[in-house]
Amino acid sequence: MTEAYPAWTYRHDLSLSEAGLQDTPAADGVPNLLAYALGLDPKSNKQHLLPKPLLTGADGAPPTSGESRFVALDLFLNPSATDITGIPEVSGDLMFLGAGEGDLQILDQSPTRLFFRDATAVENGQPGRFIRFRVGSP
Repeated sequence: MTEAYPAWTYRHDLSLSEAGLQDTPAADGVPNLLAYALGLDPKSNKQHLLPKPLLTGADGAPPTSGESRFVALDLFLNPSATDITGIPEVSGDLMFLGAGEGDLQILDQSPTRLFFRDATAVENGQPGRFIRFRVGSP
C-alpha cells in the first residue's frame, strides 16, 4: 500500500503550520520530506536515527587490512513513499555531485533499503570524499 505525503502528514497529526516539506515539527533540523522518505516520526527527535556514512571495502563489508576503503551510506526507506524520488550522490569537492553509474555503486536496493558506496576509494593523504542521499519532493 502506498501513502502520499498529505496522508502521511494527516496520519502524524501535523498542523498546517507543521506540514510543509521543509518544516521540522520536532525542531531537530530534520525536514518533513526526509522524515517521510526514511519512515520516521516527524514529531520525535530523529537525529540519532539518521543514516551515517561508513567506510567499507569494495563489496560493502568492513574493509580488511590493505583493502581499498570506500565511503558508503546504508538507508532504510519508507516503502509507502512512492511519490518522491531519492537520489544517491557522491563528490570529491561538494561542487560537482555525481549520481551516475561511474560515480557510485549500488550494493543493495529494495523498497525498504538503499545501500550504496562511492566508486572512488578513499586513500590516505587524499582530499575527502562526500556522500549524501537527496530527496526530491512530491
